[in-house]
Amino acid sequence: MKKYLSISAVVLIFAFIANVSNNLPRNVSPDIFIENLEALASGESGGQPMDCYSNIEKVDDGRPVETITYCLDCQSIRGTHWWNQSRCMR
Repeated sequence: MKKYLSISAVVLIFAFIANVSNNLPRNVSPDIFIENLEALASGESGGQPMDCYSNIEKVDDGRPVETITYCLDCQSIRGTHWWNQSRCMR
């Protein structure tokens, strides 16, 4: 009985692995993959260059809080003091 259960378990495991490997996508076009890789490597983002700042602080000193673009991720954050202007692509 134990031998029968062991063999059944092994057969089921192999059947499961075979089924999973058959369901994996295999027809990925290498041309599309290479084009996407080249686009990522060349820095294409499709956006416009924006003014941004590398250093932004939010200090409660009476100055108005404004929305400023942070250079690291080119996202808008709120701050009262900013310096080290640069440009980023959004």
